[in-house]
Amino acid sequence: MKNFIFLLLLALCCSCQNESKSGEQTAENPSTNIAANNTPSQAASPAAANNPQTPQKLDATLTLAASSPSLAKGQVGCVSVTCVGFVDLVSMQFTMKWDQNVLDFQEVRGFNLPYLGTSNYGAHRSAEGELTFVWIDNSLKGVTKDDGTALYEVCFTGKGNTGQASPFQFANAPTLIEVVHKSVREVNFTGIDGVVKVK
Repeated sequence: MKNFIFLLLLALCCSCQNESKSGEQTAENPSTNIAANNTPSQAASPAAANNPQTPQKLDATLTLAASSPSLAKGQVGCVSVTCVGFVDLVSMQFTMKWDQNVLDFQEVRGFNLPYLGTSNYGAHRSAEGELTFVWIDNSLKGVTKDDGTALYEVCFTGKGNTGQASPFQFANAPTLIEVVHKSVREVNFTGIDGVVKVK
């Protein structure tokens, strides 16, 4: 009986010493537990991957095409800008350019979009052959136009000599090209340039 009690006391003593050593190891290496607690769970990674900061571009394209009128020197003529793929758009912006030695800018007209008027065009650089453009659908509901619809006209007076011509181009500067769908995703843009001839 005495031997049993002695063995029991000995086992309890050894057990206490082992617990004490285990506690000392934890206290000496607290970073082990902290690191384990701060390790991100595997479940969080896919969630982060599925929530990119920048929305992806929509798989759609807006095409704007400029007409190619002819005009006599001193005569006024207009470039008509028509669309293809104008579906549920809420904004667009770009720059239009031409040869200022061949054409003199006169006006913009024929507006065929809601909230579109002369204030959407920046003619402050028209003497250098540049016209900036920004349009926003203030309702943010999105605007759709049939393919081939004329959206507006840009009018010029011919100042070049007979036989001269000027391209009418959609450009990415100084106002960058950007088209936005109502889903707040960007839409691809294709510009088909025109040519204005002096006859």
